[in-house]
Amino acid sequence: MTIPVAAGRQQHVLSAPFTVESGAVLPRVTVAYQTWGTLAPTRDNAVLVCHALTGSADVADWWGALIGSEGALDPSTDFIICSNVLGSCYGTTGPGAPEWDAVFGAHPEAPAVTLRDVVHSVGDT
Repeated sequence: MTIPVAAGRQQHVLSAPFTVESGAVLPRVTVAYQTWGTLAPTRDNAVLVCHALTGSADVADWWGALIGSEGALDPSTDFIICSNVLGSCYGTTGPGAPEWDAVFGAHPEAPAVTLRDVVHSVGDT
């Protein structure tokens, strides 16, 4: 089941087909992400928050105290980005998404998505 992308989240479609480690090819991959703050012109204030492999891209939902003027990451000074992981159901391509099911079908065992696949899908955005 795909959970709708919440307000405030954005989606990026990779520019080329994506091959997972198993060798299967997804013709299209969408990566859901959310940001807080503003990226500095020098681009030196970006902070990437990585989360549990099943979590959504909304850091404020699962680590609310982390974000804010009293938190470890302050959007008034930091540009915070958190992406959802490949194979999830929170807006990034995974089971239930048409591009996934067209290649792999609608069964939960296929394919195995590795941590390398997750990193490469975010690195390609």
